[in-house]
Amino acid sequence: MPEARPADDAAIREQAYYFWEQDGKPDGREGEYWMRALVALSAKSARKTSKAVVKPAKAVEAKPAGKDKAASKLKAAASKAKSAPAKAEAVKKPKKK
Repeated sequence: MPEARPADDAAIREQAYYFWEQDGKPDGREGEYWMRALVALSAKSARKTSKAVVKPAKAVEAKPAGKDKAASKLKAAASKAKSAPAKAEAVKKPKKK
């Protein structure tokens, strides 16, 4: 396992202290609290990293700007298609003499 840097040691020490206080300050379990703190901080760091990776993916999944234009063009074409048969029927009707 890689050795922690001094800045990381301080964070681990502080977290281990909080765990130790929460458990009622028992004696002789320093190693256990150190490992719990190490795991907790590693998991916290991993969540931050995974969130940073997920954010760009959300930007890719965003609705494209051109999709609204395409939808409006499709609606316009559909309305023209609906009105077109009515005009065609008007042309096909025989004139009264």
